[in-house]
Amino acid sequence: MSDPAHRDEGWYGYSPRTFVPLISLTALVSWGVWLGRWYFEDLSDLTERIGALAMFALAWAVWPVLAVVFCYRTVTYTYRLTDRAVIVDFGFLHPYEPPLSLADIEQVSVHWGRVGRWLNVGTVEIHARQRRLLLPGLYDPEAFVHRLMRLRQRLSETSAHDRPASSVGSPWHVCPPDIPTQQG
Repeated sequence: MSDPAHRDEGWYGYSPRTFVPLISLTALVSWGVWLGRWYFEDLSDLTERIGALAMFALAWAVWPVLAVVFCYRTVTYTYRLTDRAVIVDFGFLHPYEPPLSLADIEQVSVHWGRVGRWLNVGTVEIHARQRRLLLPGLYDPEAFVHRLMRLRQRLSETSAHDRPASSVGSPWHVCPPDIPTQQG
């Protein structure tokens, strides 16, 4: 390939749907704490001992933290699929991840959480020669994997077509050492 630029094939990111279970659980617990003062006498006695506002402050303190994590992940986690590589960025709080060449990919799998399949959100795990890459919070991860495999196949076919007749093998097939190969 003479063109050094990568051609974009798709941009993906951390899906807000990933936070649905966490927000639901936090809302349920917060609601229980806020209403518990009136409905549960033991909790009411506890809040009078340590301060009526302490329990409410704890319940409220979770929400700004959750909002910051939500915003950080949905804005900064980006997954770029090009014709030759997977390029990821996890934001300024994470170290730089070099692009992962499609030619180096050996295995790709999708992992779902308990509610993930219902929300169509999961984690894509990519195994390469010397590296493992996790892409969490991906909406419709099976479509991403399908597109990735199609691009990988296209790259394989293109590199096999562009390869001189004297080269042997392909980047997707490794001959066992006991089978002689032909040099032409």
